[in-house]
Amino acid sequence: MSWLTFAGLAALAGMLAMIATASPELAGANAVAAVATGGALALIALGANLALWRAGAGIAPMRAAAVLNGRLMAVAYFWGGLAMAGMYYLTDLSWYHAYQYAIYMAALGALCLAMAGRIAAIDIAGRTRPLRTGPALAVFQGLVMAGIAIYLARSGKLQAMRPDWAANHVFLAGALALVAMSTISLASHHRLKPARG
Repeated sequence: MSWLTFAGLAALAGMLAMIATASPELAGANAVAAVATGGALALIALGANLALWRAGAGIAPMRAAAVLNGRLMAVAYFWGGLAMAGMYYLTDLSWYHAYQYAIYMAALGALCLAMAGRIAAIDIAGRTRPLRTGPALAVFQGLVMAGIAIYLARSGKLQAMRPDWAANHVFLAGALALVAMSTISLASHHRLKPARG
């Protein structure tokens, strides 16, 4: 079974668990489901990248890592979007911004897939600009997600039982997972980059 399949199954299980616990009485369990899913996705990304490091440095393994990481990040975004939609449209929860954020996350997931597809299609003997762009995007994503996590932790939103309480679980767990995945992606890029690349 591939690492991407593992990630997809973890995301599916997490989404279903969050939908099943999408009620104020189960808010604690909902938070645990969110954090567990985010943690599982981060650990899967770590395992996948450690496996790629065994290949040694080179353009080909660096590209393979970039493609895989882009797809794993897409899974994280799709999980967030689907969990958001499921919790607010398949249960009694209601929040008027839910569909907007579900679409935003799905769009970001699609962008990750598009970037991964572009990297997968490049001629490794020719232009490698997407490989050089990837690390900058990972840094940007990591900083933005870290900012989101810090804001949620400091704002009191995680303790308030407002209509967006379940969404905030998705935001926090997803942001932390993507901070970890961005960091892992950067580590792989530098670990696998050829000495004269």
